[in-house]
Amino acid sequence: MEIGIENLGAMKGLDIEKIADADNQEEKYKEDIKKRSAGHPGAASVLGELLKEGPEIYDEVVPKLNKSGIPLEIWEAYTECDKDIKVLIERYGGK
Repeated sequence: MEIGIENLGAMKGLDIEKIADADNQEEKYKEDIKKRSAGHPGAASVLGELLKEGPEIYDEVVPKLNKSGIPLEIWEAYTECDKDIKVLIERYGGK
């Protein structure tokens, strides 16, 4: 059976480039979270929650949140915001 666009079923019409770009973006954020959290589970959790709010929020807030590169800094900022991700986003410049 020859694989042609007519045989792709549900995949017909999907933009493979967009799918590949999305996978690359996801991998980029995973690596960033690993690097910034450096094994600190609290920091990794906060970064994951920020990413759930959207990549644009993550990109805006995280650099302000983690200026020194110390994972504990991320967790401390979160606890200072009463462990409320929305308060953290407001305090550190997210929309």
